[in-house]
Amino acid sequence: MPDAFAALAYDAVHVLAEAMKRAKKLDGPTLRDAIAATKGYAGVTGTITLGPDRNPVGKKLIIEEIKNGQLAVKATFEPQH
Repeated sequence: MPDAFAALAYDAVHVLAEAMKRAKKLDGPTLRDAIAATKGYAGVTGTITLGPDRNPVGKKLIIEEIKNGQLAVKATFEPQH
């Protein structure tokens, strides 16, 4: 059964593949810039838009814990830009 990390890896590979299609050449700096230009990619973890630092824009991190046999949100971290 795939876990959350599998979904993130799946999206990362597809973001890279899309960037490779858009890149003029496949060297490090060109790929880096093509990845940073990702906007509105419909991934399995949601829509992905990357900023110039190649970090996702508008994605928040949610940490959950199991309390009394139920998932409960322990913390939420909003991206800071």
